[in-house]
Formats: sequence, C-alpha cells, structure tokens
Amino acid sequence: MAKKNEEVNEETLDKETEKTAEPKEAEKSNEEVLEEKLKEQTDKYMRLYAEYDNYQKRSQREKDMRYGDAVIDTVGAILSIGDNLERALATEVQSEDGQKMKENTCGVFSFIFIQLRIRLV
Repeated sequence: MAKKNEEVNEETLDKETEKTAEPKEAEKSNEEVLEEKLKEQTDKYMRLYAEYDNYQKRSQREKDMRYGDAVIDTVGAILSIGDNLERALATEVQSEDGQKMKENTCGVFSFIFIQLRIRLV
C-alpha cells in the first residue's frame, strides 16, 4: 500500500508540475507574441517615420526648385523688357515728343536695372 500511495503522490505531483509548467509555457509564448507585436509596431513606426522624413526632404527640394525656376523666369522676363528698352533708346528721334519719350524710357531703363542690382545682391 505504501507503494501505491507513493505512486499516487508521484502522479499527483507530476500532474501539478505539468499544470504549473503549462502556464509558464503559455506565458512565454504570450511574451514572445507580445515581443513580436512590439517589433512589428516598431518596424511600422520606423518605416512610417522614414517615409515622412523622405516626404519632407522631397517637398523641400521641390519647393526650392520651384522657387529657383520662378526667379529664373521672372529675371528672364525683366531682362527681355530691358532689351526692348535698350532698343528703344538706340533709335534716333527727331521730334520733341520723341525726345521726351526717349528720356522717359531712359529713366525707366535705369530704374529697372538699379532695382535688379539692389534685389539680386
């Protein structure tokens, strides 16, 4: 009978050990699942952050390019106006009204290029 009691005690002990071991394994797997989820979320966050950072840099480059293009277009338009004014100043006029017009044109021409020098320096 003592052997039977020992066997029953061992079986009971084994079952209790299995019961306590199962939750630890479940906890480990639960911890592993949580760690995997954390890694996934961290990876998603880092990718999203990198994507946003790239978007900001790309937007800034595009903005800088648009600004540069706008400046080039504007200065080109003003220079073509200056060329037309130079041609107008190169013509010879004989009438008094033509002479006044030429003086005014010279003033406008001077004003434009003085303003360009001030703004572009």
